[in-house]
Amino acid sequence: MDNKKDKKDNTIKKKITLKNIKPKKAFEEKEKEYKSMKTKKIIEWTFLIIFILILFILLCNRTFFKDEYRTSKIKLNIPMLTFFVSDTGEELTLTTLRKSDYVKSFFEDELESMTRYNCNGGYSFFYDEDSGAAIYSISVTKKGILKTINVRYVNGNADCLCNAKKMLNAKEVKQLCENE
Repeated sequence: MDNKKDKKDNTIKKKITLKNIKPKKAFEEKEKEYKSMKTKKIIEWTFLIIFILILFILLCNRTFFKDEYRTSKIKLNIPMLTFFVSDTGEELTLTTLRKSDYVKSFFEDELESMTRYNCNGGYSFFYDEDSGAAIYSISVTKKGILKTINVRYVNGNADCLCNAKKMLNAKEVKQLCENE
């Protein structure tokens, strides 16, 4: 009977020994778990920082949350969520995610509210009385999911602009219209 009891004690001792626990494997599993948690945190923080930067850029943009672009040279209603790119004084460039059809119809409606001048030189423009800006053209081009809006304009007296034989740039308007 003692032999049977000894065998049971040995089997119990074998189950508890360190060889059966395998601490190296347990350590490796914990290390993998820690690394995956660390990677997950890094990814979360990266996305958060990118989101905050994009939001900051959009909030600082002149036009993104506004429905009007206004400077001393031009006042123009624009679709909401339109991103300002540049304004050279003769060409305004904007970018939007909105559909091309929507943007085109928006600007068609905007131009209908302005006075249209058909000039002797075979060209026409839309004149905004409030800002004194003559809009020669508004074009919408699609680049992937983004739509680029280009507005060609010049400031000056509508009659002076229309008496010219061609569409004038800002420098020519200044020279020609100051003499009148």
